[in-house]
Amino acid sequence: MEAETESNRDISMCEDMHQDPTRGSCYHEIDITTYITPELNQKTEALVSASVCLDHTDPFDDRTIERVLKNLNPAILEYPNFVPCFGQMPDMSKDCFLILENTYLTVLKCIGEGGYAKIYTVCDHTLSVDETISLSSADQVKVIKVQTPPCQWEFYVSCELRRRLTNLRSPMNIIPSIMEIMQGYFFENGSILLMSHASLGSLLNLVNTYKDNRTLMAGVEPYACLLTIELLHMFEQIHKCDFIHGDVKPDNFLLLGFPHIMEGCTNPELVFGSRLRLVQLIDFGQSIDMTMFPRDTTFMAKVLTSDFQCIEMRTNRPWTFQTDLFGLVGTIHVVLFGTYMKVFQEQGIWRVTGNFVRYVY
Repeated sequence: MEAETESNRDISMCEDMHQDPTRGSCYHEIDITTYITPELNQKTEALVSASVCLDHTDPFDDRTIERVLKNLNPAILEYPNFVPCFGQMPDMSKDCFLILENTYLTVLKCIGEGGYAKIYTVCDHTLSVDETISLSSADQVKVIKVQTPPCQWEFYVSCELRRRLTNLRSPMNIIPSIMEIMQGYFFENGSILLMSHASLGSLLNLVNTYKDNRTLMAGVEPYACLLTIELLHMFEQIHKCDFIHGDVKPDNFLLLGFPHIMEGCTNPELVFGSRLRLVQLIDFGQSIDMTMFPRDTTFMAKVLTSDFQCIEMRTNRPWTFQTDLFGLVGTIHVVLFGTYMKVFQEQGIWRVTGNFVRYVY
């Protein structure tokens, strides 16, 4: 059997990397061998003194989260899409039929699995009042995220972030690019989040289709530029709403579409529009609500469970929104180069090892 090489291997989030170190790098790398610790000035000392050290195995403290959820006004139980369910969560298997309150679903297949959750495509029969409608039609195929133990936090963050974005009233609408939970079903031992289905897959899936094709790689820069602008809009507003996503990476962006832009178009409205059109951000399970903490709080925790540690975490410096911005830059790096980002410091300046290649035919 021919040995697998780095060039013909799909980039992925290798959850079993610690068991199989031969699989290669599945995350960004920060080389701190040449890192020079900066001298503490008055501003840095103030930041450190104001920092709140969280649990070093989590991006937030579970007890704090529990307290916040209990003190919500209105209570999370009063959210219109929160559905409390008594008893144990039903088992999931292909073709099984689920009755969740007034929602009727058939499980189609498992399309993703993480440490605590599984993602299934389902067929929603709830609106099938017309027998002529095909059960496989796009508007009936949805996604459920099944998690044990139940995770009310991601439900809260998604709903609250969309509410704050609505109140923000920005001329660039990013709300369609934020994961929407249609219904959340919460059992004693687990939760089921019902969401729309993104049939185009993730940004990581897209990169894996072109990363070994020289012709496609040569033409990716315009898409990467537009994506960068959209992601900057996205995280500018998320951070204005006092949320840190905490797990920004290519497979947490689902593809929404590929808008057609006429070559040579110089009209900003036609190029950028008034809403984001490329990707949707998902997976808010590691998010931090900064309104939970005193103003100007920074953190010193290292998110050991994350695939991506920002430079501040690796160099023991206080951080807040830097973790999202590092993930944003790393995501664009993956789109441009087809590989994860490698960062090093040179004469006090952080640099990446990737270089642009000009393809000549």
